[in-house]
Amino acid sequence: MLVFDEFSSERYEVLENTSGNKNIDDCIKEFQLKATSFEDIIEWISFNKFDNVQKIGGGGFGLVFSATWLDGKRKIYYEGKYTQSRTLSCVVALKTLPGSQNNFLKEVYGITPNTTNNEYLMVFQYANKGSLHEFLLSNIRQLNWKNLGLSRKNDESIFGIIMTKASTGKPPHYKVEYNKILAIKICNGLRPEFANGTPDCYIQLANKCMDANPSNRPNASDIYKNLSK
Repeated sequence: MLVFDEFSSERYEVLENTSGNKNIDDCIKEFQLKATSFEDIIEWISFNKFDNVQKIGGGGFGLVFSATWLDGKRKIYYEGKYTQSRTLSCVVALKTLPGSQNNFLKEVYGITPNTTNNEYLMVFQYANKGSLHEFLLSNIRQLNWKNLGLSRKNDESIFGIIMTKASTGKPPHYKVEYNKILAIKICNGLRPEFANGTPDCYIQLANKCMDANPSNRPNASDIYKNLSK
């Protein structure tokens, strides 16, 4: 596939491997065509290009593995013409995302098939400080927020949950068992607790984000304005 530089008439040929699945190949091609820089172009990665695959987490949105990408990340250099090279092998995160349509907060490198069960995985930049919960346990005082561009109503609800974790440093409802009874209580209005000393305005914003009615939740612009005060 040929990718054109938006600032010149030159073009750079991106080497392309086939997945053997037309739908996947068409999806990757569409991502490549919509990329605004060479570094944003994702690629098909054979599963045998990964070593030391280890499960490091999981949840309702799939499983997470760490792995060593033997080829390394693709780099593009311009010295009169565009040339491609690879970094040394590096640790990446592999995520199974069944049914997920969420935006990704880390850099995406490509797609690979798990040859043991034919499930597809996304290849991401590896977050070496662990999950959000693990990060908060050791870095709660150094936590910095940036505008992540969250816009959908489900994202606002998740943002409210993240705010409770940032307050307590613990998972929501960590004192009780995660089961159907808890799910029913949440549907009936139960919300996570906040740590002593959490500002009232912070608690109010988080609770608005977790409102049971999505239409009552603030949008991303409102959240940004509140956090900027």
